[in-house]
Amino acid sequence: MGAIHCANQSSPIITQNIIANNVSYIEDPAAGIWVADTSSHPVIACNDFFNNEGGNYAGIPDQTGMNGNISVDPLFCDLENEDYQLHGLSSCLPGTHPDGAECGLIGALGKGCGEDIATLLQDYQAEAEGSDITIKWRLSEAGERMDFIVLRTELPSTEFEEVPGASIARDGLSYTFRDRACSAGSEYRYRVDVVDEAGRRPLFETDPVSIAPLRLALYQNYPNPFNPSTRISYSLPEKAWVTLEIYDISGKRVVQLVDGEQERGSRAAEWNGTNARGDQVTSGVYFCRLTVDKKAISRKLILLR
Repeated sequence: MGAIHCANQSSPIITQNIIANNVSYIEDPAAGIWVADTSSHPVIACNDFFNNEGGNYAGIPDQTGMNGNISVDPLFCDLENEDYQLHGLSSCLPGTHPDGAECGLIGALGKGCGEDIATLLQDYQAEAEGSDITIKWRLSEAGERMDFIVLRTELPSTEFEEVPGASIARDGLSYTFRDRACSAGSEYRYRVDVVDEAGRRPLFETDPVSIAPLRLALYQNYPNPFNPSTRISYSLPEKAWVTLEIYDISGKRVVQLVDGEQERGSRAAEWNGTNARGDQVTSGVYFCRLTVDKKAISRKLILLR
């Protein structure tokens, strides 16, 4: 039913608990807390409800972000071996609440691991660069057998997954990872784990990083001037009917490159300098026009034979 089950007019004060990773042994998946009837009115504050099989809350609205309640990985020192002490980077430790709330210690146990990491990590940053996100960090020292694992979650999810094939560049004690698989309009958090002779443990976790949403855009063709062909790129913020046409300087249509419905995202078309009949056109100035619904954007192209 739930790690915490409230019924029969019960109104407990539930505060500073970690309710995480609960699984069900009955037919219905267990929630973190289940308020079974409207006669129960629990007071819920400064708790971490995370990754419970049947959801973190049942019978009541999600309390995440209210009264100091969070939903983040508590970072137990060794979950598999039932060491529920907290890593030094845990958001459940005093003074580390992600919302800045004054909750004190969340959970029954305090810090039990990760003290060496605090002195190892000098600084880190995470920022969006166009459609990519770049993570950089710097260490005070680095062992020869030290490796890193990058994990990512797309908000509002709080479950981190390893980034497959993450390529990390090293320059002395500085490291850089560039995520090129981000979606426009999405928000991500990252965690970097370090692996060395002492085992694997979290190094740091970033704040949310946002990728700007796609806008309707027609980019300058490349190359320009061109001969014999050029690439015309554009972006669509949503699914739409698209036409992409080439006109000469007199306003006469030369060729239609695109005419159909396309999904949102970045798109491109090639023009090889021919007209609708497949004949080569002469050198000169041409115009590319992108029309989406009732909006039109144009760019000047120069063909040199």
